[in-house]
Amino acid sequence: MSDKTLIKDYLKDLSRELGDVDQALKVEALDDAEEFLDEMAGEHLGSGTAKDREQALRKAIRAYGSPRTVAREYLRRSTEEERHPTERMDGPFMGVLGVYIHKETYLGLLYLLLMFPLGTLMFSYILLGLSVGIGMAITIIGIPILVFFLISIYGISYTLGRFSELMLGIRMPRKKRKMYLLGIRMPRKKRKMYLVGKNWTRLKTMLKDWRLYSSLLFLFLLFPLGLVYFTVLVTLFAVSISLITVPVWLIISGSPDLSIFVGSTFAQAAIYTLAFLTGVVLFTWTLHLSNFLWYLHGKLARSMLLKV
Repeated sequence: MSDKTLIKDYLKDLSRELGDVDQALKVEALDDAEEFLDEMAGEHLGSGTAKDREQALRKAIRAYGSPRTVAREYLRRSTEEERHPTERMDGPFMGVLGVYIHKETYLGLLYLLLMFPLGTLMFSYILLGLSVGIGMAITIIGIPILVFFLISIYGISYTLGRFSELMLGIRMPRKKRKMYLLGIRMPRKKRKMYLVGKNWTRLKTMLKDWRLYSSLLFLFLLFPLGLVYFTVLVTLFAVSISLITVPVWLIISGSPDLSIFVGSTFAQAAIYTLAFLTGVVLFTWTLHLSNFLWYLHGKLARSMLLKV
């Protein structure tokens, strides 16, 4: 049995033992197991306690524990649940106005507004990284630039995932996936450089990782999505606040129409009152729309940044 088959079978058994646990926790558990087995096998080979990689992996698996034991430990630690923007709202009245009293509303709104500047930054970085890396790929320096750029996508997507968990409450992996230069990993006890062929194999493994390209696409989409979020929300809030403050501006400006509030023209009073109520309804509806948008955005982030 090859070393790849050993790791693949172990991860498959671990995934089955984890069952329907939260996807982010499952990704974290599988990444932890794969990393530990790979590094421990390298240590056994480097220290001479194993004659080949297959034997080293078997030793590493025994040290890490059976898939069932490992799965039980992760399930024991799985105590967090994904929050929904409408949770803890009692009854239809609170279902409408309760949006004002939940901190998730304002954290989610801030998150969506930040997607525009963050998306602009990511869009510029991706265009620069790809254009420089691909444009200079025919030279010696172009390949390392492109590789470093692709590796950085893992780090950026991990950071964005943790930020999304902090702001939106969506469960994301808590552990950063290690990506060494060209995928080279050194045993701790006896450091040994792997052959160029081994380096190329690890690099190809990284380039075949679906998460690399889905994360890259997600970071790229932040710009158009952020632009839509910012434009729609700012426009709706501006219109609603303008409607709400119509009576206030009349009072401040000392407009002659101020007499409508002391019994002059009923039609005018009704129009300004309707404008005020429309502004309140539109403002409340915009907050609900914001909740709906960040909830969908969180689902999109999980689907594109996670993979099992």
